[in-house]
Amino acid sequence: MTCADRLYVAVVIVAALTLSAAPYVMGYAAQTNDARFSGAVFDLDDYHSHLAKMQQGAQGEWLYHLLFTPEDHAGAYLQTFYVALGHLARATGLSLPLVYQLARIVFGALFLVAAHRFIAAFQPTRTVHRLALALVAFSSGLGWLVQIVAPAGPNGISPIDFWLIDANSFFSIMIFPHFTAAMTLLLEISIRLIEHLEPPALGVSTRGLVACAITALFAFLLTTIHPYAIAIIIGPAMAFGVMQLIRRRGVSARWWWLVSAAMAGAAPVLLYSVIVFIGDPVFQQWAVQNITLSPPPIFYVLGFGLVLVFALLGVRRFVRECSDRAVFVLIWIGVACVMLYLPVGIQRRFAEGLHVPLCLVAAYGLARLSERMSARVGFVVINFILALASMSNVYMVIGYTTLASMHSEKFFHPADRIAAINWLGAHSSPDETVLASESVGSLIPARIGHRVVLGHWAETVDYGGKHAEVAAFFDATSADVERQATLKRFRVRYVYHGPDEHALGTFDPSRAPYLIQTFRAGDVTIYRVESP
Repeated sequence: MTCADRLYVAVVIVAALTLSAAPYVMGYAAQTNDARFSGAVFDLDDYHSHLAKMQQGAQGEWLYHLLFTPEDHAGAYLQTFYVALGHLARATGLSLPLVYQLARIVFGALFLVAAHRFIAAFQPTRTVHRLALALVAFSSGLGWLVQIVAPAGPNGISPIDFWLIDANSFFSIMIFPHFTAAMTLLLEISIRLIEHLEPPALGVSTRGLVACAITALFAFLLTTIHPYAIAIIIGPAMAFGVMQLIRRRGVSARWWWLVSAAMAGAAPVLLYSVIVFIGDPVFQQWAVQNITLSPPPIFYVLGFGLVLVFALLGVRRFVRECSDRAVFVLIWIGVACVMLYLPVGIQRRFAEGLHVPLCLVAAYGLARLSERMSARVGFVVINFILALASMSNVYMVIGYTTLASMHSEKFFHPADRIAAINWLGAHSSPDETVLASESVGSLIPARIGHRVVLGHWAETVDYGGKHAEVAAFFDATSADVERQATLKRFRVRYVYHGPDEHALGTFDPSRAPYLIQTFRAGDVTIYRVESP
């Protein structure tokens, strides 16, 4: 690898990370004393969930509890990625949002390095290598065009470019560090498999044992982040091995040792997760509510857009130049497409990492196109295609950065809300439950690590029932005896009342003798529940 190639990789990584940071830089720069930036520009519910996990680590815990539901339950060694980040924040004294952003940058960079290594494992030409890495770092689908031609209505499905983080590498870099961490591990496992794909068998050696140990460790870490993710690589690996046996071509013995090592590394975490989700009714309900089904296939076609088009054009050349390694990648893509529609509740999660092999194959298609033109024309055409393939990500960066500069209510919290929650954090204990609207209940665990009645669509047990009960609590027509029953059943210690709660109903807590005002900031009041 030449110095020019290293420089190209570094420029791509820096450019992708800089673009991904633009909305956050604008958000923090635009915040005022009256409007505090949330630290997120997409999927605030899950962002708050991740901060709530970090809160528990910052408090010295390793066992994870669901803070978005009031039911007592034993903790479990789940979600350790964010719990560990909380411990890091505790050790360094840095704020949780800052540690989150640092993790986003670090794992985003590691992911792109792993993608570069994965591409290099196929020994492509310099042109293919550079095109593939650029596609991984910047490309998306045709969602921008769909939004212009046929925008989704209020009840329709918008293009997956703008919401399915799993299927878009740049989106993952911009939003969630655990996604890029998981995809990094996924690629590192696949790299080791690819490097030991062809026979003859090399026998047992120190190098082979080290490779197996590293593979097992990576599989273990991958499964602690996303238990389902190991299937994304083991499924294609097993399918490829069986196909090679049928073709009587075989694979090296070390290949099977590495597959076995990956399965062995993942097995303890998978077994532990099954025990937790079967044995604990609270975690079981979380799993039941955590439904992420795939949209119809056309949305994936549009979501991968030009990458998919050029992947189809590049398949023949890819197979001709990379032989069995190419076949393994194509099986990975094919098996992933099947897994996206398996009869399970987490279908679209199997899109994780799929963008990378698609970009690799697409680079061969782009290279094939460029070779049919003169150097100057090819340079212009290829870069124009790359720009078109990146339009959805550019659209997102510009859109979120603009909204942040305009103090969008989606991204900012009123100062009164922050002051009230901070007061709760200073004057109550984490095991004292707070009742509030869902929007506020989402923020409380993230900011102070306290338990709430309602706060997250998946992590609040009986989400629909809790949503109705909280709405009934703030409804002026509800009887006090019903409100007191709700407070008792969920062992609520504090009631938060502000504009979002008032929007649910006109109940005035100050008139209730069982609620004692303990704090007020602007139009937000905190009440302590007094037992009758």
